[in-house]
Amino acid sequence: MRVATNITKVSKSNITKQKTPDGQKWAKRKKGRVKRKAKMLMGLKDNIGVSSRSNEREAIISLKRGDYRIAAGALGKIHSDGNTRTVKANENAYKKFSKKKGVGISRQQAKALVASGYKIAASRINSGAPKRKKKVPSVKWLVANFSHEETRYAFWWMRNEGKLESSSSWTIKTPSRRFLGASKEKTQKAWDRAFQSINYGRRRRR
Repeated sequence: MRVATNITKVSKSNITKQKTPDGQKWAKRKKGRVKRKAKMLMGLKDNIGVSSRSNEREAIISLKRGDYRIAAGALGKIHSDGNTRTVKANENAYKKFSKKKGVGISRQQAKALVASGYKIAASRINSGAPKRKKKVPSVKWLVANFSHEETRYAFWWMRNEGKLESSSSWTIKTPSRRFLGASKEKTQKAWDRAFQSINYGRRRRR
């Protein structure tokens, strides 16, 4: 349990440093129109801990479920091992998003509309703009303001105009970003500290 607790701390440190247990830098985010400087997977740090399933023979380090849409353990495995999955058009482009602002369009959809040159009334972006003027919005603006119904209409209109190719499916690749565990050196230190804490191998003084 002492060793597992130490390895848990190292695993959290790996996320902070954005490196694998062996000290290798993680694969960078895919470049997009919107630059994101925030560190990756920081939300998983609070989920790492020693499992209640541990016993006197073994200590298990796991990820608690957390507030994610899927279990944190499943999310952690996807990022740790890497993942390749095929998404069908009806699973993404016409997903049932809420009509509230900020959740009606995914970043991937927004990028597709911006790249195809989709325009909206400039007055929606800037209230001082002429009413008849149209402008291509930014990905950030679309994600924050577009509703689900507007997204459906935008894709339908752009495809009818021949300005947006319709793909039945596409592949999403997630590179491996290992974080759970420690290097051989750090693991050995964890064992050494654990033995020292119980005075293992030391003779009792008279």
